[in-house]
Amino acid sequence: MASSKRNYHVFLSFRGTDVRNNFLSHLYTDLDRNGIHTFKDSEELRKGEEISPALMMEIEESRVAIIIFSKDYASSRWCLEELATIMECKARKELIVLPVFYKVEPREVRGGRKAYGRAMAKHETKYEKDSETVKRWKKALSDAGNLSGWDFSDGDEAELIQRIIKELSIHLGRTPLHVANYPVGIDSRVEEVISLSQKELDDNDVLMIGLWGPGGIGKTTIAKAIYNAIEREFEKSSFLEQVRENSNKSNGLVGLQEKLLSQILYPRHLTVCSKDDGISLIRERLCSKKILLVLDDVDHLDQLNALVGQDNWFGKGSRIFVTSRDRHLLTSSHCKNCVYEVETLKKDEAQDLFVWHAFPNNKKVEIREDLIDKALHYSSGLPLALEVLGSFLRGRNEPAWESALRKLSNSPDKYIDRVLKISFNGLEENEREIFLDFACFFKGKSIEYIKKLLDGCGFETTIGIEILIDRSLIRNEHGTLQMHDLVQLMGQNIVNQECTDDPGKRSRLCLLEDVQDILCEDTGVNAVKAIVLDLPALKGGRTMISEERTISPDAFRNMKMLRMLILKEVHSSSQDPVYLPNNLRWLEWSNAPFLEFGSGRKKLVGLDIQESQIRQVDGKFKNFECLKYINFRQCKSLLQKIPQLPPNMRTLLAKGCKSLQEFPNLSGLSAECLEVDLSSCRELFRKGANTTDVLSLKELPKLSDADILLSGREMPEWFLHCKDGSISFMVPRDSYDKFVGLALCLVLGPEEGEVGCRIEIFVNGRRVFCQARDIYFLNSDLVWVTYLRRSQLYCMREERKVLRDDWNHFQVHLTAGNGRLKKGGFRLICEQQEDELRIKLQHHRPMKKRTFEESESDEDDWIDTKEEESSSETDDELVKAIDQENERRSLILAEKMIIPSRRDGCSGGHGGCQRLLFRKRLLREQGEIGEPRIACRITRMATSYDISKEAIYRNATSVRIKCSSCMKFDYETLQVIPIIPATRKIKLKRE
Repeated sequence: MASSKRNYHVFLSFRGTDVRNNFLSHLYTDLDRNGIHTFKDSEELRKGEEISPALMMEIEESRVAIIIFSKDYASSRWCLEELATIMECKARKELIVLPVFYKVEPREVRGGRKAYGRAMAKHETKYEKDSETVKRWKKALSDAGNLSGWDFSDGDEAELIQRIIKELSIHLGRTPLHVANYPVGIDSRVEEVISLSQKELDDNDVLMIGLWGPGGIGKTTIAKAIYNAIEREFEKSSFLEQVRENSNKSNGLVGLQEKLLSQILYPRHLTVCSKDDGISLIRERLCSKKILLVLDDVDHLDQLNALVGQDNWFGKGSRIFVTSRDRHLLTSSHCKNCVYEVETLKKDEAQDLFVWHAFPNNKKVEIREDLIDKALHYSSGLPLALEVLGSFLRGRNEPAWESALRKLSNSPDKYIDRVLKISFNGLEENEREIFLDFACFFKGKSIEYIKKLLDGCGFETTIGIEILIDRSLIRNEHGTLQMHDLVQLMGQNIVNQECTDDPGKRSRLCLLEDVQDILCEDTGVNAVKAIVLDLPALKGGRTMISEERTISPDAFRNMKMLRMLILKEVHSSSQDPVYLPNNLRWLEWSNAPFLEFGSGRKKLVGLDIQESQIRQVDGKFKNFECLKYINFRQCKSLLQKIPQLPPNMRTLLAKGCKSLQEFPNLSGLSAECLEVDLSSCRELFRKGANTTDVLSLKELPKLSDADILLSGREMPEWFLHCKDGSISFMVPRDSYDKFVGLALCLVLGPEEGEVGCRIEIFVNGRRVFCQARDIYFLNSDLVWVTYLRRSQLYCMREERKVLRDDWNHFQVHLTAGNGRLKKGGFRLICEQQEDELRIKLQHHRPMKKRTFEESESDEDDWIDTKEEESSSETDDELVKAIDQENERRSLILAEKMIIPSRRDGCSGGHGGCQRLLFRKRLLREQGEIGEPRIACRITRMATSYDISKEAIYRNATSVRIKCSSCMKFDYETLQVIPIIPATRKIKLKRE
């Protein structure tokens, strides 16, 4: 698809005896004078009866063929063969054909009349009338005779020649664009884009296609190749290069509008007075023309609005290609979903392109393969880097290669850096700061971690990351953020250029040699915004910082602008506290020494000092109103008490704090999300702490999500137990709006290594939520409580697809690896506890609407247990108390029940539905439930069922009737919520 070499602009086909010494000679002279390179064959080439390969090549490689039909043209077998070859090339859309009817009429040519008829009769005599050769010639004459051209019988030949030259100038204005000296990987990408443009819309639709990618990846090269490949299919075409750069010049967009109009309307030239004037002219003058337009390097919506505002500005079938580094610009305009991402070259393509530039004509200097591999790794498939680096290393010896590659690893090539930096220069301040932090510190980190950290530093990270991705500066790979090595080097070089002589005066520090003096000698300055130092751990807990040079207590005192401090494997032997500035927003320092802030309000948002020898944090959070994230993990020996937490607290991790004895109640926190890990806190567990102490039921509606881990064996009492980790229930649609969230609880047994836990939620058979979590090193039983808002269960915009108008079937599955799930429970959460939904639990199959209608009840469904009731009360006494209350209210079970038929999905063998009357009193002191009141329609025999009181009141989640005759289970009949301590309520559910 790359541009091919054409030897001539114009190929002349003529009968020499008719025109060689008059009209032809004048035409050829004027063409040459106007710079139009023209092929005029000689008699030497016209030997034999077939066109020579050389002459055929000249035809194929010309852009325009002018056929001069004269009186004796058809009498020449050579001319007819030449004509047939020309028309075949035209059929392949590779040749423009312009006929000149010189003193003959077009109908003579296409109809075989007069001299043309006599000439063809002679050919038919020689070659036979029906021969393929004669048929081919006749068809060529007929097709050419129907073409639009010039009819000259008598008059001014000079005027005719000027008209021909004027028309040729229009056609030859479409000069093929230079694509590349070595077009590696171009053809396949061009085919993909053309295929995309053909399948998106019909041929008559106007379509805009975007080519998106970072600088230097080959967008312009591909666009040029596309232009060359398809421009002949359009009435007019225009390629506007460097739109971004040219729009910033004095005449800016007006100059681009003029250029577009001039290229499409040539030879007419229109003057554009203003941008709005240009919009009107483009819309009015091009609306009926099928055009091909390429806009190269667009970076602002204003450029698209001025040049290609609406589809109706152009004729049917027009195609517009736009290259840009900004994906959002393309997707928010007419490109919509028709955007092609230009990717880096594949490994073999990159090697081919590099070798072509580094070793021209395949003359390979003796260079080690590992040096070539390093050069390829440095370029990382970026065509610009491969070309620049290959050309720079061309002809150099091995020592020069080694030196150059060492230099480039620290300082990028200036030309490559300048091209890549264009995207950075177009960023706002928020995105620039995020980009520089990412380039220096966070490549390969999870997007969740980066967002939390940089949000804590005061940036708008969510939109910032989206913009950086759209500008091809970073990319999201399965939840982690990555960037091209050369883009990273460009960002790091921007920071290095802030102060080339003294690294300590740069805004970001991440190298040991740059940080060591600052930490040990108090040389830090206001310019420092972030320090991230992640050192490899050495044996014995030593650090790479010299033990003789301990961290100074005042190392950070002068860094008033320091917002981020992350130190890993950086130890301090100093017994004095290290002073930190109040402007610090994020601190991560494992094995941290004792830390001290100044008086007054602190801006700290994240505090991670795990494995530190912290003694107490008594009262330390008084001025930390912004603090949201705390990590005290494995502060094993000294941390004993955590004071009242800041109101905005979201995360508290204190796993393994074995000495921790006191923990504050979390009620009153204003944060919407809550994550607490108090696992392996032995003293806290020994003193009787439980999840109810950490989080109460009334706090849940205020949260958007919660996640709590705590050593223990029992679920909070407000959870409803579920059997085998499976829950199935129905919620009526009209009650659904009261439901704001779902709380789940898992009790896990001890396990060395990790336990994989999984929560899956289905609504009406469709999985809407799945959460997996690995919990490590369970040295004791663990309670995990998680809370999910309704909006987390499925996307709210898909609510109509998921929910039904009547009843909605919910299924929850709780699982834990190695059989470590001891208990499971759930609780539906409403805004007000008194609005708690009267849901119906099931046993693995949907329940019928009528069943639910008959189970609706008011507050009378609740039975209050007495204050003096205790766990020592016997089962018989409990049954008796409940039985008396139910007798008084006549609310034991429904008087009417429905037995589902087989067609309704019943697993039993009944043939229809039958209403049956039950005795109200089904709970009996003897421990049996029910009497033979159901007759099986298959056996015509009565059926009964027996369930122990303990099964009902302590362990059962549902009870089903079992036919004693056919041994089939009919349906669920009773749901009893387990009894809980005094002042709680027991709810009898019925079907």
